[in-house]
Amino acid sequence: TREVWLFILRNVNWQDNNKFKRGDGFFSIADLQEGLCWYVGFRKMTYTKDQVAKALRRLREGQMVHTTKTTRGMMITVCNYSLYQDKRNYEDHNEGAMKASRRLLGGCTILEEGEEGNSLPPAKPTGRKITFSETDMKGAKFLLVKIQDHSPHVTDKHLGQWANTIRLIREQDKKTNEQITAAIYFAVQDSFWQGNILSATSLRKNMDILLTKANSLER
Repeated sequence: TREVWLFILRNVNWQDNNKFKRGDGFFSIADLQEGLCWYVGFRKMTYTKDQVAKALRRLREGQMVHTTKTTRGMMITVCNYSLYQDKRNYEDHNEGAMKASRRLLGGCTILEEGEEGNSLPPAKPTGRKITFSETDMKGAKFLLVKIQDHSPHVTDKHLGQWANTIRLIREQDKKTNEQITAAIYFAVQDSFWQGNILSATSLRKNMDILLTKANSLER
């Protein structure tokens, strides 16, 4: 939902013209799928039509956009567009609000190194020593963000354990970061697996199956 929202926000008209008003834009589901595509190796990946439609429904329910269907797509109007374009609304010196913003809008890719990708708070101690790298923690956060797109009830309560499981996938199971990322992307987009992969443990348990199915899409 967040990715669809940000794509719409970036691509609607920033000023009135002969066709559209400020904050309006014309889109189709295919436009959104193409605009949000990514690559795993040489394989092009896109969100499904159902995923995009579900994201739009959530945005409408949250009164963030209005949509009007047409014969070739839909007109999307961003509610309170001027509010988002006023830089004064982002000048918040309240530390709590800044942390909340970073948590919501932080990085969400397993391979982003050296950036402020801390969209979630540090993992809480669990009473036993768990050793994992910063990359493992970013992988755990990436997995959590993707799962929360379709299962928002999943929390960051066990994020430290998730990071350790990502480490085990790399070190013991000998899987690369690219393979982990590919498995996550496949799991969260597949209608069956997105309901079954709700933790790093379930990801690890089904890693080989997920990679096999993800690789079959290339053929």
